[in-house]
Amino acid sequence: MIIGLLHLSKKSHRAGRCALCKGTIDVGDLHNIVYTVYGKAQQRIREVRQLSEAGKRGQYEEPTGRVIGRREGLQYVRLHVVCLTNWQLAYGVQVSEWRRTHRKGGRPKGTGMLAELSEDEKLVRRRLVRRRADLLRRILNETERRKLASLYRILLDVDGKLGGEKSMVVGMIRRSRESLKVLNMKLTEAARAYRDA
Repeated sequence: MIIGLLHLSKKSHRAGRCALCKGTIDVGDLHNIVYTVYGKAQQRIREVRQLSEAGKRGQYEEPTGRVIGRREGLQYVRLHVVCLTNWQLAYGVQVSEWRRTHRKGGRPKGTGMLAELSEDEKLVRRRLVRRRADLLRRILNETERRKLASLYRILLDVDGKLGGEKSMVVGMIRRSRESLKVLNMKLTEAARAYRDA
């Protein structure tokens, strides 16, 4: 998780306050500044605030209101060096809980091809998928022709239970070109051994 930009700084003008323990950071003390909002968001906030400040005065009047500083639009916290770890843990938990409650991605629960299956059917299907993956690994490592033919026969049975070549499991597999080429060559060899047996 990227929390933000971390700066180690020394207080120069006036005393500050730690965001975690609420203690004072005296002038001359080393402390951390963690910027949690920066970059494009900061630039947009600066532009909006500059426009709002400009709108407060007439066309020929001198600018009034506060000066738009370098840190304008940044969200940052000052922390003692010893308080940084505890603050990071608390901030990380807070962000992950927020993401969990406001999650937008992923498939909505209760949808998809497996939604209408019962728990027992899902368990059987999961075991078949794992069995198929194990069989493919064993076929890739096998060199003996007779053993290769028996593994291929078992693979055909498992594929049949999963729905054959057009099953969702086979369609969702993502492999690199090289590994797919090696696997297809080995499966062709296994099919030949199965037909000859």
